[in-house]
Amino acid sequence: MQRTGSLLSAPGMLTLLVFLLLPIAGLVVLAFMQRGAYGVIDWTPSLENAKRLLGFSSFGWASDNLLIIGRSLLLASVTTLLCLALAFPMAFWISAHKPSTRALLLAFIMVPSCTNLVIRTYAWMLVLGAQMPPTWIARAMVLSVKQKHFTQGNLLFMLVWSAQCYLFPFCHYTHA
Repeated sequence: MQRTGSLLSAPGMLTLLVFLLLPIAGLVVLAFMQRGAYGVIDWTPSLENAKRLLGFSSFGWASDNLLIIGRSLLLASVTTLLCLALAFPMAFWISAHKPSTRALLLAFIMVPSCTNLVIRTYAWMLVLGAQMPPTWIARAMVLSVKQKHFTQGNLLFMLVWSAQCYLFPFCHYTHA
């Protein structure tokens, strides 16, 4: 029985190996190679890229890269926590309904994920833009709204909205 399970999971494991693990291993190898003229890869091992990632350059040390990495990790963590906080209660609520209603409610959540992520993100950029009603309402409520750039709150909203539809089905099928 266990041998059959291993054989059934082999195509999925092979797919993960070929399309996920091997490209990551290739990137790790490339990260420790030097750049030649015009950005061509020079296959000489070096720690220059790691130093540059940590902020060291020919002009000295600057914390810009570390700040970008830190902000990215913070946004990713907050997005994950908000998705979990939204998905689990919604999954429990949907699982309390009749099976026919469950399928419909799940479809309402999953259908937006059929739209390309680029299109969804661009649509939210338009909706949250400076000349749109949500911004007018925020200004009327005397909230700080930047005119030309998106705030961290707008970015977090778009990240949670984009990632929510991917997390929800796993919560639903786990607890239904």
